[in-house]
Amino acid sequence: MPEPVAAQRMVDAELILLAHMIGDGSCVRRQPVRYASIDEQNLRAVTAAAAHFGVTAVRDVYEAARVTTLRLPAPFRLTHGKRNRIGAWLDGLGLFGKRSYEKFVPAAVFA
Repeated sequence: MPEPVAAQRMVDAELILLAHMIGDGSCVRRQPVRYASIDEQNLRAVTAAAAHFGVTAVRDVYEAARVTTLRLPAPFRLTHGKRNRIGAWLDGLGLFGKRSYEKFVPAAVFA
């Protein structure tokens, strides 16, 4: 039987962003990676966690909906072979392109 693969621990910024993206994030294909909340502390936490990936969150306030959306764009132009770092990371965890009812907590969280 082969030896188990050494687990890599997620850093706090990754755990924070992952939790928020599972709960209130959107990462569907051909759309920008987004997060929505009315809670200022949550918005600050996601903004700080996104910086770990080199991403600067862009705020969009929707007064009628009473919500703030953070767009989490790639810090470079996307083209063939270049992906949004957060999107690529979520894809590696099996979460990119998932609708809310399809999301799950990946095994890497428990490693």
